[in-house]
Amino acid sequence: MGLLAPLGVGHAVRHAGGGEDAVGSEVGALMLSRRRARTSWCLAALCASGLWATLASAADIAVIKSSEVAAWQPALGALRSLSAMHTLDEFTLGGNGAAAALARARTRAVAIIAFGAPAARLAREQAPQVALIYCMVADPVSAGLAGAPNTTGIVFSAPVRNELLTFRTINPKAVRLGTIVSSARAQQRVEEAHKAAEALGLEIVVRKLGASAEVPPAVRDLLSGAQPVDALWLVPDPLVADANARRFLMAEAVRVGRPVYGWSSELVAEGALLAHGPDAASVGQSAIAALARILAGQKTERIVPLVPQSQVTVNRSLARYLGLKLTPEVERAVTLF
Repeated sequence: MGLLAPLGVGHAVRHAGGGEDAVGSEVGALMLSRRRARTSWCLAALCASGLWATLASAADIAVIKSSEVAAWQPALGALRSLSAMHTLDEFTLGGNGAAAALARARTRAVAIIAFGAPAARLAREQAPQVALIYCMVADPVSAGLAGAPNTTGIVFSAPVRNELLTFRTINPKAVRLGTIVSSARAQQRVEEAHKAAEALGLEIVVRKLGASAEVPPAVRDLLSGAQPVDALWLVPDPLVADANARRFLMAEAVRVGRPVYGWSSELVAEGALLAHGPDAASVGQSAIAALARILAGQKTERIVPLVPQSQVTVNRSLARYLGLKLTPEVERAVTLF
């Protein structure tokens, strides 16, 4: 078993890049075969459980998106495969025909799959009688979705111990991780991290903030204070959701030569060294698995939120800039940006 296999990334190995780092057609074919293998694994699991037959009966499914987000496309692509068997009504809040589509969902849909908290909340408020599967919701508790009637979902964050183990494996010299939090959910995740960190030889340094204006001094203190951290760890939090705050902390980290860790490949594109989080295609496949259970007659609220496979993305150019050498095993097990 490879070093990263316990993290759940060995099942979905992919490489991506462009320009001088573009890979050849043989690797492209391997990427495709692995994607097919991952999808086949999901379908095989449904067949083995006896739930696949439930998807064969035609039904109306509504897919509601809070906005158009490029990172959601792999998940949506997986869901669109249902259109061969079901009537799939996909629309975006605020878009043309959205109001009419929501009205159809209220009267016709057997399930609504909602992307993002605004879409999930609206579906729960306006169509409470329809089974709801939420996706890409960072904080289901704050969104009023956790434990709600007729509601289940797909977990947004990877298990925190797996996330920390990934960081430790890829960059073993970084043992002091600094993070900023403002929300109760982010604080809860950091508290979970404290419990796992000691066994992994890591230390978590936390700055609890109340406003975006506090981000610059807190980040400077973490990176350049009396006891600087080895890396910044971003957790889903309203402060980090602010694009200006992210730009500042990414630039400050590069200025002092420290890496930033995050939870999505989009953060790697913005300047983070690496990210560990749910694989987007697996989110869509997990939503299909939840849908199969609903169509089989299981009560939606009794379906425990499903955990998708994880994906690790690493910025190879930034790793070189920071003097971090990626082992061959790591390069095989992650998505290289």
